[in-house]
This record gives sequence, C-alpha cells and structure tokens, in this order.
Amino acid sequence: MRLPPGVETINTHKPSASSIIPFMKLIHWIHASRPKTLPAAASPVIAATALAYHDGVFNAIPAVLCLCFALLIQVATNFANDAFDFKKGADNSDRVGPRRAVASGWISYRSMLMATTGTIALAFLCGVPLIHYGGWHLIAVGLASGACAILYTAGPFSLAYTGLADVFVMIFFGWVAVLFTYFLQAGEHSFQALLLGTSSGALSMNLLLVNNYRDYATDLKAGKKTTVVRFGQKWGRLQYTLTLSLAAIMTLWLAWIHGNPFLGIPLLALIPGFRIPSRMRSAHGVTAHEKLLKQTVAILLLWTLLTALILVLWPASSERPHPLEEGRRTAQRKQLPQPSFQPNVPKRCGGFPKTPREPASLCPPNRLWP
Repeated sequence: MRLPPGVETINTHKPSASSIIPFMKLIHWIHASRPKTLPAAASPVIAATALAYHDGVFNAIPAVLCLCFALLIQVATNFANDAFDFKKGADNSDRVGPRRAVASGWISYRSMLMATTGTIALAFLCGVPLIHYGGWHLIAVGLASGACAILYTAGPFSLAYTGLADVFVMIFFGWVAVLFTYFLQAGEHSFQALLLGTSSGALSMNLLLVNNYRDYATDLKAGKKTTVVRFGQKWGRLQYTLTLSLAAIMTLWLAWIHGNPFLGIPLLALIPGFRIPSRMRSAHGVTAHEKLLKQTVAILLLWTLLTALILVLWPASSERPHPLEEGRRTAQRKQLPQPSFQPNVPKRCGGFPKTPREPASLCPPNRLWP
C-alpha cells in the first residue's frame, strides 16, 4: 500500500548485533577503568594546583599535564589489576565486589595487557613536556610511576599481594602527586604541599582499604596478602580511623601554619567518615560495600574541593605570618648590623638648608641623615 506524501513510516526493525557490540565494548572498557577510583588521582593534583594559585605561582599548562598523567596512570593500574588478578585467581565467581572485565570474559587477557601498555605510553606522552618545567630528573619519577602501575599486581612480589599497596598509594597518590605538581608550577618544594600530600594520600588509602575489606574472603583464598588479610578485619576498621585522623591532623597543621582558621573547614568533610568503620562491621553483600565506597569517595572529593576553594579565595597576602616565621624574621632583624653614621657629615644635610661655609660634597646624595 502506498502512503500519502508527507507521511513517514515507523521503523519496527530491531538494532542489529553489529551496532550493539561496539557500544557494549565501550561500556566494558569504561567499567574496567573503574571511574570510582579516579578521584584518588585527581584530588592531589587539584589540591596542589590550588596551593600554587594561593602562593601566586599558578601555571595552567603543567597543572593540566599533571592531571592527565595522574589519571592515565590510575587507569593503567586498574587495567593491570584486572588482568593480573584474573591470572592469579583472585577474581573468581566467589568475589563479593563488582564483576571484573577479564574474569567475566568481556575483554580478553591479551587485550587488557595491550590496553595497559598503551595507557602508560599515553601517560608518558603527557609527561614529556613536563621536563621543560621540572628538569630531566622527572624521567625517573615517570618511569617509577609506570613501573609501579604494573608491579602493583604483576610479578611474584607485587605490591598488592605483599601488603605494600597502602604504602604505594601514600607515596604516589599523596606525596609524589602533590609535591611534584606544586614543584612544576612554583619551581621549588613546599612544606605546605607535603601536608596536603599526606592528607590526600591518607584519604586515598581509605579507598583501597574499603575494597580490600570487601574482598577479604577471596583475597585470603587466593593468597593475596593485603593489610586486611595480614592483620585481620578488626585492624582494617582501626586503620580506616587512623588514616582519617592523620588527614585531620594534617589539615589542622596546615591551617595553623597559614594562620587561616578557614582552612579548618575541610574537617567537616571528615567527620562523617568516623562512622564508616562501624558500618564496615555490619556490611554484607555488594550493595552495602558499594555504599561504603561511595561515601569514602565523597569524603575525599569534598575535602579536596573545600581545601582548594579556601586556598583560592584567601591568597597568601591576606594572611598573617606564621608565628615561627615571624620569630625567625625578628631574629634576623636583630642580627643585622646597625648603620654607622659618618661623623664628618654635617647633621644639617638631612633636609635642612646648607650654609655657604658647608660645601655640598659633604652631604651624601639621596640620603637623609639625622
């Protein structure tokens, strides 16, 4: 039957499998990148950049390159973890957490290894221009970051299987990320950046801790000796409280050094976290553990955003000097040599009119004498 002009037909055909498969592949790759862990990579860069802006040394180009490098290294670590956990048997049907791409058959083991290598290569491409800002020693930092991304799970002495993953997170997602992001903009290191890096690293450690607490049973069976497996679930809950307290102490110390009480406001983001250890005890199933992970991510993001906002809104020139710094400056002033006045210079040279008997050569130019 022929339809009148202007009347369109309704397409009742279902989309073909060839059009659905690429979309599903993309979803699987996004799932394998673990977007919920990316705040651990972005937060230290954001905090360090805010401190650089606060100190008047902000530089957008190295800041953006550092952010790209950190995110890509995090994704590469997740890809490697997905592949090698499957190879070592840690990801199986008994796992409580979300499904992994290689273990579920969504992505092949070989493809995941190639993606890991490619992501690290992209991270290095972002890091090469940073040599212009920080020098050739940054190559060592980049190589160490890329190597640890693979050795986090790969090899007989991988960091995740020997209980050193927490140390890795503190070093690379705390101190290295903050200190070098600030250094590449300011040209020097800062003790305030060290405090920020310690806080950021401690909060990022809690993300790892929640995951390890959830995977306790399967990690124990697979021989993956995380800190929770080594010391028990009770220690895991205590460690969460200790790292959260460490972040709070570093935040207070930073506020005291700057003499800015508003820098204590990010403590409000940490207060709800002290309830999470008790919830970890009663958490069962994927939904409960995922809720704890989301809350931990929210704490990290809120702390970072509040800290960055306050550092940007209150520049260094509006703050009073730190008491120790003020005392050091006072001591330096006392040690300065006192000016000695020349006895042969007439005292009337300090702005008083000279008499004809006093030659002008006796009065030093552009200087007032008492």
